[in-house]
Amino acid sequence: MYTLSDHQIDFILNDIRARGVEMEDLQYNLLDHICCIIEKDLETNGDFESFYQKTIRSFYKDALWEIEEETISLLTFKHYYTMKKLMIWSGAFSVFTLAVGIWFKFMYWPGATLALGLGIVFGSLIFLPLLFTLKAKEQQSRKDKIVMVFGALGTIVMCLSFLFKVLHWPHSSTLAYLSAVIMLFVFLPLYFFAGIRKAETKLNTITTSMLVILVYCMLLLTIRTPRLTSFTELNTLQELGISQEILLNEYRMSLNNPALKQQSIQELNDKIFKLCNESKTYIFWRDTGLDTNDTQIREFNYNKRLLCDPFKWDPTIEGKINKLGLLVDHYNYALSNIGNKKLSRIRTIHTILDNVNIGSQNITRASVINQLNQIEMFIFQNTRTLLAMK
Repeated sequence: MYTLSDHQIDFILNDIRARGVEMEDLQYNLLDHICCIIEKDLETNGDFESFYQKTIRSFYKDALWEIEEETISLLTFKHYYTMKKLMIWSGAFSVFTLAVGIWFKFMYWPGATLALGLGIVFGSLIFLPLLFTLKAKEQQSRKDKIVMVFGALGTIVMCLSFLFKVLHWPHSSTLAYLSAVIMLFVFLPLYFFAGIRKAETKLNTITTSMLVILVYCMLLLTIRTPRLTSFTELNTLQELGISQEILLNEYRMSLNNPALKQQSIQELNDKIFKLCNESKTYIFWRDTGLDTNDTQIREFNYNKRLLCDPFKWDPTIEGKINKLGLLVDHYNYALSNIGNKKLSRIRTIHTILDNVNIGSQNITRASVINQLNQIEMFIFQNTRTLLAMK
């Protein structure tokens, strides 16, 4: 076993300092570790200097001061490895759930929305923040850190816009526009002018900038513009107004026909028609402030973009639809007793009358109103058939 002298210990300490290690605690920790290796592995009559040079080289790849940088990084960023593992696992989980969600969506299996939502949440709120945090820590320049922050913010906002789209929440387009503004008008100029000045990063900066612009141009092409949305909803409302006017005229004609009053099914007709109109009136009044019988429905302010948004279920409309479902069941039963194959039963499965789906369907207001109109159309079609039987 080799015994180190005080002179040799001082030589090791001075050499550690000369190699760029300035932290005193780290200097003495390295000194203690190196001394233990030399005393344990060096023979009694061995060559101290050559063995020391061989030992010290095993502590670094390029230079000994790298250990100090790593130590400072670990002290500043104590949970670095934990965050790195969490980043990897959250990224893997996000990719897996997104793949499962897309597969389920293509196959029309239940659980697709849940899987897609979980994938986007883990990807945008855990994986991406951790990734950009760790990447920002590797940057030495403050300007580079700021660029990373805006890049992370724009990417996360875009992911959240996808989440809002999948869950049929409002303002998904607003988030997409916000992400485009951050990435194209804040992140991209900072990134481009910071990287174009350096010869080693010039090519990568140009190609990455073009890719960012290309990706956002493609994404913006998939978003329906506010102007197109306004025209679409105006046309939808006008069509609903025309359907409502036709149905009212049909109802007035049925009331004035004495032959129909003798039919026992007329009472159910009246109740269903009344409840359908109450439901439509409530929906319009709740969401637009208009009445379905009001002439304003033809002059609806299309800046109120409400009809093509996801329908909001509440206890009042759920109660009306449940009651309507019971009346329709009685109506279909009454038709079956008449025994005429020309009479059309009102479909209830996979519609708003399906009790399993009430309150959980992701459909638009226009779709709900259209289905209510279709129920009335079935009634008037059967009414004409019953009149023809007389």
